[in-house]
Amino acid sequence: MKNKKGCLIGLIIFFSIGLLINLVDNKSVLSSINNTKVEHRSEVNTQTKNSQKKRSGVTLQSKKDIKDLDISFKNSMRNDVTGNYRLSKFSEMLDFNEFIISYGNKYFNSKNEVHFIINFANKTTAVLRDMGDHYYVTYHGYVDNEEHDAKKIPSGMVLSKYNIYKNNGDIEDLNK
Repeated sequence: MKNKKGCLIGLIIFFSIGLLINLVDNKSVLSSINNTKVEHRSEVNTQTKNSQKKRSGVTLQSKKDIKDLDISFKNSMRNDVTGNYRLSKFSEMLDFNEFIISYGNKYFNSKNEVHFIINFANKTTAVLRDMGDHYYVTYHGYVDNEEHDAKKIPSGMVLSKYNIYKNNGDIEDLNK
């Protein structure tokens, strides 16, 4: 009986020591993870502060003035249940990305707005969203009469996607 009690006490001590070692190891792992998160946040903050940092996929810059386009703007759309849809239309063969910073400065009043910009010349519908430090743009193929109903716009196939950064106008191509 004494031998069984000794073995039982020995096993309890052995498992207790193992459990303590495991807890200490987990704390050091957690500490290491937290330090990595702090370092990552620091890197992100440094990158954010450096407005001239080169981004991959940057092809052009959005530097053109929206005043140079003959654009029609409507502050509402039929069947818009959100109240956040805006519609702009124009007809010129050009890269609208080069005008987005100027467009956003002139026409965006809230980050909740979604702007649909139809270019009848190249038959595209751009969907423009304000993401804070950049605009996110998705180009769709234009579908006849989609501009008349918020429930139908955009109806066309996605053609391309871009981020356009407000701090320097970088146009980042997300299609790669």
